[in-house]
Amino acid sequence: MRHTDDARPARLLMLASAFVLLLPWCSAAAQAQAARPPAPEASKLVATASPEDYAAVRKVLDRYIEAGRQGKSELMRPAFLPQATIHGLAADGSIGGSPIRSLFDYIDSAPAAKQLQAQIVSIEIVGTIAQARVESDQWNGARYSDLFQLLKVGGEWKILSKIYHTH
Repeated sequence: MRHTDDARPARLLMLASAFVLLLPWCSAAAQAQAARPPAPEASKLVATASPEDYAAVRKVLDRYIEAGRQGKSELMRPAFLPQATIHGLAADGSIGGSPIRSLFDYIDSAPAAKQLQAQIVSIEIVGTIAQARVESDQWNGARYSDLFQLLKVGGEWKILSKIYHTH
């Protein structure tokens, strides 16, 4: 029994040494793999969107931001599909969700967010679907992170859903 216990530290030391010796080789192999261009058939899997689509999605999001700044839901209504929804967590931690009409009602009842600072952080488009992230601060004293899902319907980009986080 004593002989087996004495061999354990030596085996662990040998395994650790082998790991240390192999680590640089594994790292170099991973870097070489990452540096290779994708196979031609792999590039077919990545959809690309036109600059016009990115500009159109940005315009939809700008309407949303400007409506908040002016406190006028009529400016943002055309940006949303009629069946659009809004979801987020309530102050008590419960999940809140409703038709987008509740956002329009809030915009019309709250004062204009004249100090609103908002930035479109990202836009990702694949075919007729898009997702975007907007960071807003000073929206009537609150800070929000919004994720939007959009659909291109009849050649126009429209918001299908908004999910938000209040900071």
